[in-house]
Amino acid sequence: MERQNGANTAAAGGAGSTAEKREVSGRTARLGCHTRHSGASADSTFQTTLGDWNSYDFFELTAGPIDVGAVARRVVLAECGATVTLDGYAREWTKGKRTLHLVYEAYPSMALREMQRLGREAHDRFEIAHVGIVHRTGRLEIGETSVVIAVSAPHRRVAFKACEWAIWELKRTVPIWKKEVFEDGEVWVEGDAVIPLD
Repeated sequence: MERQNGANTAAAGGAGSTAEKREVSGRTARLGCHTRHSGASADSTFQTTLGDWNSYDFFELTAGPIDVGAVARRVVLAECGATVTLDGYAREWTKGKRTLHLVYEAYPSMALREMQRLGREAHDRFEIAHVGIVHRTGRLEIGETSVVIAVSAPHRRVAFKACEWAIWELKRTVPIWKKEVFEDGEVWVEGDAVIPLD
């Protein structure tokens, strides 16, 4: 699969939406849809959230820092008893090797479609209210958030299960690639598979 730099924020929301998806550059776009704050820094966020006005599900790529709390609050609703949030971030050590930084690349249109599919399947598998996923692209320093998954549900046990399932499914199926840069070299990682660099 060809790598494509996901340099800007792209988003899709509302599972099953028939609205046009559009990746935009430099501004917030409204395509006959509701626009929400993404939880990413304002100078890099130009998103479209598509679909039903009442849908709180969202799936986004961003080149800017992610505000974990802001993402989590987007799925907090009165009918829910719990929200579980995963904050995945760049760690310094991987299998005994010191990581200097990470680089994420994505195929944006395919990644967003796959994230929407993941959201629909999460609703089918678990009795959840809403799910939101925001993933970084570009260079990340150690300690920076790379992905946030927030799941709300009437009961916490289901929210925990759905959130854990969602991160494994995202790593398994969504076309997002991670390059780990070490002191003595670098490797691309796709899901849990390491792709050696020549």
